[in-house]
Amino acid sequence: MAGYGVLVTFLALCILTGMSASLQCRNFCQKTDLFQQYANATVVTFCQLWEDEDAVIDPAIELGMEMLRKEFPDRFQFEWVKIDLPGGCTDETFLMTSPSAVELQLQKSFLGCSVFMGPACTGAIEQIRGLLSYWNVPVLTTEAGGITADQKAASKLLTRLGFTQAAVQVFVAKILETFQWTNIVVVYDSDASSVAFAKSFEQMLRDMGADFGSRMLPLPSTYVMKADYKSVLLRARGTSRVIIIAALSNVTRQIMLTASDLNMTRGDYVYLTTGLFYVAGQSGSLSSNATTDNTSAEGQLDSFHKDSYNDDDDAKRAYQSLFVVQLKMPDNPEYTVYMNRVKDLSARKYHHSYSTDKVSHSVMGFFDACRLYGIVLNETIRDGGDPSDGLALTRRMWGRVFHGVGTEIVISTQGDRIFDFYLLNFDAAASKFVPVLEYTAATRRLSTIRPIVWADNKGPPPNTPPCGYDGRSGPCQERGVDNNSKTVVATMVSAVACGFIVIGALGLVIYRKFRSKSDLNDNWWRIRWGDILGIRNSSSYHDGSVQRSTEKVHLLDRVSVSVVLTIPSNTGSQGRASGSSGSGSREQIFILTGTYKDSQVAIKRIGAVVYVNRALRLEMRDLRNLIHDNINRFVGLCVDPGFESIIADYCQKGSLADVLDKDSFNLDWSFRYSIISDIIEGMCYLHASPFGSHGRLNSSNCLIDSRLVVKIGDTGLTSLRNKSMVFWSADTRESDLHPLLWLAPEHLRDTAPKNGTPHGDVYSFAIVLQEIILRQSPYDGSDVGVQVIIQEVRKGMNPPFRPRVDPNDCNPELYHVMEECWSEYPLERPSFKLIKQRLRPLIKAVSGGLMDNLINRMEKYATDLEALVDERTAAFMEEKRKSEELLNQMLPRVVAEKLKKGEYIEPETFESVTVYFSDIVNFTQLSAMSAPLELVDLLNDLYTLLDGIIEGFDAYKVETIGDSYLVVSGLPTRNGKRHAMELAKLSIKTLTAIRRFRIRHRTEDHLELRIGMHTGTCAAGVVGLKMPRYCIFGDTVNTASRMESNSEPMKIHISSTTKTLLDAFPEFIVQLRGNVEIKGKGSMTTYWLLGCND
Repeated sequence: MAGYGVLVTFLALCILTGMSASLQCRNFCQKTDLFQQYANATVVTFCQLWEDEDAVIDPAIELGMEMLRKEFPDRFQFEWVKIDLPGGCTDETFLMTSPSAVELQLQKSFLGCSVFMGPACTGAIEQIRGLLSYWNVPVLTTEAGGITADQKAASKLLTRLGFTQAAVQVFVAKILETFQWTNIVVVYDSDASSVAFAKSFEQMLRDMGADFGSRMLPLPSTYVMKADYKSVLLRARGTSRVIIIAALSNVTRQIMLTASDLNMTRGDYVYLTTGLFYVAGQSGSLSSNATTDNTSAEGQLDSFHKDSYNDDDDAKRAYQSLFVVQLKMPDNPEYTVYMNRVKDLSARKYHHSYSTDKVSHSVMGFFDACRLYGIVLNETIRDGGDPSDGLALTRRMWGRVFHGVGTEIVISTQGDRIFDFYLLNFDAAASKFVPVLEYTAATRRLSTIRPIVWADNKGPPPNTPPCGYDGRSGPCQERGVDNNSKTVVATMVSAVACGFIVIGALGLVIYRKFRSKSDLNDNWWRIRWGDILGIRNSSSYHDGSVQRSTEKVHLLDRVSVSVVLTIPSNTGSQGRASGSSGSGSREQIFILTGTYKDSQVAIKRIGAVVYVNRALRLEMRDLRNLIHDNINRFVGLCVDPGFESIIADYCQKGSLADVLDKDSFNLDWSFRYSIISDIIEGMCYLHASPFGSHGRLNSSNCLIDSRLVVKIGDTGLTSLRNKSMVFWSADTRESDLHPLLWLAPEHLRDTAPKNGTPHGDVYSFAIVLQEIILRQSPYDGSDVGVQVIIQEVRKGMNPPFRPRVDPNDCNPELYHVMEECWSEYPLERPSFKLIKQRLRPLIKAVSGGLMDNLINRMEKYATDLEALVDERTAAFMEEKRKSEELLNQMLPRVVAEKLKKGEYIEPETFESVTVYFSDIVNFTQLSAMSAPLELVDLLNDLYTLLDGIIEGFDAYKVETIGDSYLVVSGLPTRNGKRHAMELAKLSIKTLTAIRRFRIRHRTEDHLELRIGMHTGTCAAGVVGLKMPRYCIFGDTVNTASRMESNSEPMKIHISSTTKTLLDAFPEFIVQLRGNVEIKGKGSMTTYWLLGCND
């Protein structure tokens, strides 16, 4: 193959039409200079080389290009050229690959290809590998899964975002190992994809030491009128009970129907095949509409995944023995939105419509390919690298994790995307394949999603049948015995079997007791406080639930909240602030959250020493087994002294009480029915569990996770709870009684069981219904307090005292259910199972399907958040502007910009700067005659005046010390020799302004300044952490201070070095003062700066 590729490459370079040597030279030279000018828009060319006409990748690449143009609007100009190769991965495909690549590189792309998109065929990649290496151009593809590890190691420019056959092989090997199957047969079709997979499985069998003559069975050609698969299956039956099918899905269907005709789908055989093209939903069905002449990618999709064969009983029976290997792909709103964009663009512009609602991963992956290229291109430019170096770009792609469409994408260090897999099992009731096993590639772990339904409930077939493959070996071998002997043998066998059954039963009882004791002694529940990372406090409201909303996050490690978070007898919201006495008000508290084993958890402090006894262990074991979408998961218990806490899953959206409280949250009836449905589902499951009831159901214990799914929290652990405060004293606060508003009347009259009762939970649910319907707290609007409300409910009047709800506020059926649920008599209240049956038509009519419901929830939540986010963003930007303005006033702008970027400010020496000092004449006497506030006003007026003057000059105010004012010019930005001129003009303008300055509290007096300047060397840098200042140091500062102290009122005293610089500016009037004795300096020749002619 390597020699063939070299020959094709040579021919391609020779026969390329119209290509002259000079044109080749010029284009290669232009390619070398592709990224030299970053200031102007640089051309980046995507070269598409694709051979599968059924997988139209153009819409995905076009959307990817659109995304890149938005991210690089000015720096790059993205171009896109393409050539379609013959499909089918045939010799014709391979023959055209190299010439097409050369044409793209040297003709169609004026500056050469920056990156290749495709091809798909493994052989096609092999044909152009040498060319890509010579050009140093990276290649991204979502196919080429048949490239071996050795070939991939040699392809240093190839990054694959699709599955690899080696990964599928590892998954299948894991399945075979799990069920201890070693006798395997592979039947494979003649198309390129099936042959490639067959070779991969052949390598797997080679590693197992199998006999290839009986293990690899080719199928008859699928292009004849009718393929005869019977002979192949009969050969397979003679050597194995596990058959791997490497064929397109329509062929697989025919094989399974043939196997059914041969009675090979009755649970004695298992069939494995791959359905990797179906990328979302992770379930589907083999369609009876699949025709044997449809070999396109869409046909493959149709034949596996259309739910259209409910009347095809033969196929459904056959599929119960078939397992399908499938990629685990995203199935979320982000992925669905993008997939719909691809489908819409494909139909509108490229005239290609998908016959199913799914799009192949080989198409979807090219948008992620564009995003990956954009990420590494941006990083290369940021780091000063060469964007035309394809090998360097590829190295950045490998070993990377980035956010793709709807998921985090992991690229291995070998340049392949790491996929997880599902094993699908046929669900006859739903008429589709559903996932039963999940394989995590990173850990090579196989986990169970749901129990496998084996054909005829026989369980997994053994590796070797008890009677051999011919059915006449072992115990089934013919023996020359009479009927009496057979009867004796049968009796003995029956006796032995009964003995084994008895022994097995006893062993099972002993094992269960041992397992139960082992579970109780196991400390799985114990969590060390130090194992919880990133503990922080999230603001919420005191309600006793595990956690509430996180609208504010305070970066505190711990807050002493053990008093308010001590587990109460009955947890509930403290009400939504409505101003009514009936609803009460809520007090804000802090809820601890943290990260435990990579999951965010809520930490509920107990505030007391916990004694873990047998009863508590039993409760925690039962809590661990409460696994349901609408039950909040119990994680464990921390019993470290001083940190006793209950650890549970953290629900990011808080509780139902929080959602009802937020007026900005648009709570339409579709969302309300979804909430009601979630609560009913969770309570149905809880009532069927060992707990039997909840006992503390209220809107604060209905928690809402990030997917807007309601989860029932605060379940169980009754041994850690105090009894309900049904009766109270005169000093009891109403806020402590607020949870009793959800308590059933019979429990208000007597101490309720710690776990409550099912009838009591139904009453609590009715109160929650009232909150959802009115979006108000219980008894909101009542003119009496909580104590009076509880006393009235306890009386049991006729009609009973209940919250006021107008029947027109909700659907009549929902209103009747609510009334029945808060009935005075417990036995008249319906069970949650009956409530579910009665409300199901109403919920289904309003909420629609599960996926539609979830998408609607997320869209409405996003809409409600948009205005809030805009408001918060505007406030944040305003505060940021103020902070930056304040920082720029405290520090030079250049220094402030570096600090904002997190850069270290190196201390710096400046060879020539001019320093200015001034102070107020007779300031001490003026201070003695002025009140402190008057003195503050004086200095504020003066410094405001001087600050305004500085704005017009290249000068920086260093600091003020009492009445002294220190200014410097020539740093931090050097200005040559202009610094003396700048401060000279500043001094002259300052004296002019001071002559007009008036003291507020002494209008008859005039203020006088002394000014001194000196030029020399000094050092500068940022000093301090609390209030950082940009300070200057050196003898120049001391000398300038001496110039000021030896000056005279309303005069500018300058040194000889300053005078020397001013000589270059003839407009200044300077007068010699003479020699002056300067403290610490001796005699110095100084000058007066009298003015300026300008």
